[in-house]
Amino acid sequence: MGNTADKQFSKLKSQQAVDLSKQQLKELNPAIERLERVEKLDVSNNELSSLPLEIGVLRTLKVLDISHNNLNALPQEIGNLVALTHLHASHNRLFYSPLTKAIGRLVMLTRIDLGFNQLEDLPDEFGHLRNLKYIDLSNNDLKIIPVCVCKIAGLEYLNLEQNKIKLVPPEIGQLTSLKEWLLNNNNINKLPAEVGSLSKLVKVTLAFNNLRELPKAAGEWVDIEELDLRENNNMVELPATSQLWKKLRKLLMRNTKLEKLPAGFSAWTRLNELELKDNPQLQEIPEDIGQLNSLTRLDLSSCCLTTLPDSVAQLTQLQLLDLRQNQLTTYCIPQGMRNMQSMKKLYLQENRIEIVPDDVLEIKSLVELDMSSNTMYSLADDIRKLTMLTKLSLSFNALESLPASIGMLTNLQTLEVRNNQLSALPDEIGDLRSLIKLDVSNNKISKLPTSMCQLSALQTLDTSHNQLVEPPADIIKDGLAVILQYLRTKHVVVALALGAVFLHSFPMGYHARMVFYALQGFRRGRFSRLDEPVSQEQRVLIDDLDINIHMNNARYNQYADYGRYTWCCRVLGKFSLFKTYRIANGGVAMSFLAEFKPFDRFLVQTRLVGFDAKWFFISHEFTAPNGKVHALGICKMVFKNGRKTIPPQEAFEALGYKVEADRFNAEAGAKWMSSAEALQAHLVALAGLRDPSAKAS
Repeated sequence: MGNTADKQFSKLKSQQAVDLSKQQLKELNPAIERLERVEKLDVSNNELSSLPLEIGVLRTLKVLDISHNNLNALPQEIGNLVALTHLHASHNRLFYSPLTKAIGRLVMLTRIDLGFNQLEDLPDEFGHLRNLKYIDLSNNDLKIIPVCVCKIAGLEYLNLEQNKIKLVPPEIGQLTSLKEWLLNNNNINKLPAEVGSLSKLVKVTLAFNNLRELPKAAGEWVDIEELDLRENNNMVELPATSQLWKKLRKLLMRNTKLEKLPAGFSAWTRLNELELKDNPQLQEIPEDIGQLNSLTRLDLSSCCLTTLPDSVAQLTQLQLLDLRQNQLTTYCIPQGMRNMQSMKKLYLQENRIEIVPDDVLEIKSLVELDMSSNTMYSLADDIRKLTMLTKLSLSFNALESLPASIGMLTNLQTLEVRNNQLSALPDEIGDLRSLIKLDVSNNKISKLPTSMCQLSALQTLDTSHNQLVEPPADIIKDGLAVILQYLRTKHVVVALALGAVFLHSFPMGYHARMVFYALQGFRRGRFSRLDEPVSQEQRVLIDDLDINIHMNNARYNQYADYGRYTWCCRVLGKFSLFKTYRIANGGVAMSFLAEFKPFDRFLVQTRLVGFDAKWFFISHEFTAPNGKVHALGICKMVFKNGRKTIPPQEAFEALGYKVEADRFNAEAGAKWMSSAEALQAHLVALAGLRDPSAKAS
């Protein structure tokens, strides 16, 4: 095994960067000393418990990564790595013995990471590392900031988060180059006045400590951009000198005892994010808040606010406004919020709001709106204006219905309306084609609209604790896919029923029926006799009606078309003969005696009534089930072959029909076409004499 390792390191000896990470190594072979030119060595994420003494031979090494191992000590020889600039030793077990004093000889170090090691102290020699810019000592067991660290005057980054630090020594003031100081999750209850010397600080995190206040000297942090003071449960106020933080961009003060914002806070004109949530003592926001015109995030949730200053509406760059868990009513929402057209997220849940304020309905940039746990009893139609919404939460209110206009929120992905008084959902909910989650639980809904089958993106549907009878319980228990399939089937049935009622309104409906009757005519074959009629049963549909609620004139002509076209198909017998015998319509006359009402059945009989040297005449009788003729139409038609007119008798004989001219009355047909009175008289005669009993053919 040793020879194998020797060969391996012999191959690597000329390389400047050697990566042995994630090799499950339990030890590092002493042959490592052969890496004569190595500048970067990565042995991280192994199972090393120690480093060989030969590590000290690597005088050219600049970057050493030994993180994520089981190291319980660093050998004294590590001090020989005089060229080392970066040492990564986090996530080890260096608490077993003190850190070697030899580390103080690594004077070229600019960056050291000793986080996640449970160190309790550092050797004094650590203070010799005067070139350090970056120190990470997070997640250790330090109880005091080591004074040796405070001697490194050029330090710019110091991470001491997740320790047990109670005391910050006054020597901290020597770190005059410090820019980032991270102290979250310690036990600090006081900062010394010397922190005022840290005038280059840009970022300070002091969350989850026991601070009661910041010293007045903190006002000297004139370059501060980010300050985290969350969960300092005894902090009542900020120092008056905080008005000097004119570069401040982010201030987090969740769950403190803050009672008011400091005088002069309006000087924070660069502030982007202000978090003041969980401060129940903060019952009022000053009017000066409107001067923070760079704000993009404002969190005032859980502050017992009963009012908001109108100046909030001046925060036109605001993208998130969180006002949940306060005591605001509809009339507390500032007028002018409609001008906040950068707003993406607005949280108003757990207040006392009765209706969505009109100004809110004008914020067309909103992506998320949460109005849950209020006292809302209705939702305005103007909700349709919020077309960018992807999430709408209205749960725990008293809503009895949703407006049809909700279907216009076509970008909506989440709709939550649980725990309301809804008895139904609008059909338009099926228009929410982007909807992924729908929660309508704990309402009074008895039926889901079939239009929901169109919610093709839906992944989560909660209908529990309703009064559903449609779909039935056995369908509901089988889950979303089965529910949607059931609704899809019901939707098709409804669509077919509506289609039957509004058949003629369908696009291309006329042409589809003409094709149907043509196929039907060819399937039945040619006539055996020329006087054989075509009979078609029809029904008056809703879209057939005129203003008098009778079948309109256009429909009589359309039904006559169906009969006439079928007659032509049957008289020819073959589709190919249409090329030889093109049949053209020369005119139609119609006369009426009685009306057809909605959904009345009737029979249309189409037959040849006569012909002359040029024209042949077709009649259409519209007959009620009782045999009474309600209307009569007459049409003159001609046979054409190209531009040539073919006499009807010649055409009929060529098609193989035995023509008995005396059976047809050409004069009567021509007379009916030319005289409305003659046609009407014939209709009256038919109504009195004929009793058709023909069946549809």
